[in-house]
Amino acid sequence: MWVRAGISGYVYCFELYQGASCINYEKSACGEAGDIVPRLTHDLHGQNYKVYADNYFTRLLLVPKLKEQDIWYVGTIRANRLQGADKKLRPVKNKEEGVFLSARPITVTLCIDNSAVHVISSYAGKELESAGQCFSTKEKKYIEVQRPCSIERYNKHNMDGVDLIDSLVVLYRNDVRNRRWKMHLLEFKSRVVTGLIYQGKAEIGKKKRGRPSDESKEPKKKRAGHTVQRTALPRKMH
Repeated sequence: MWVRAGISGYVYCFELYQGASCINYEKSACGEAGDIVPRLTHDLHGQNYKVYADNYFTRLLLVPKLKEQDIWYVGTIRANRLQGADKKLRPVKNKEEGVFLSARPITVTLCIDNSAVHVISSYAGKELESAGQCFSTKEKKYIEVQRPCSIERYNKHNMDGVDLIDSLVVLYRNDVRNRRWKMHLLEFKSRVVTGLIYQGKAEIGKKKRGRPSDESKEPKKKRAGHTVQRTALPRKMH
């Protein structure tokens, strides 16, 4: 299930995944996963919203496509999807270092944590750095480092909203396992309608065997009897 959730954990839009063979949407250069983001943000056009997503959805062409709809984007991106932009980044060795590539209106930031992390954004870059902590393997303790703005925004908004909705789902976990659709939605609706139509006819056509019982009939109520009491009338005195 693809979900668009706010930082409050509230789900605003979702889409059920029906398998690659069941997708009827037109595919763009953003790829199958990248096309999910515009569909989930269809009601945010022209409203100056900021959207955050991880590297599964992020494509280089997705960022300017959303910007045309006044939707700003911050997301991690895989190095093999940067289309050569990663080769222009100066290599880094230590966690304290960070380099960035600014190609307006898109900024790609590279930071080293436990591994290399690329973040792409249409509004946030290295500017407005903030202090953060990371564990230094060399000093064996947490040290303070300067985090680029795009890294700080991604950690604050994307992780908070996604982690919160996941934790809320776990609290109300159902016992039904997820199963992939085995038929198209139109065929499923047709079968449901056909079953409902013939259900009534099948019940009418059934013949009951044996002597019919009167259990369903309400018992007849007995009429209440009335008795007249006889009393001796007083005799008139002459």
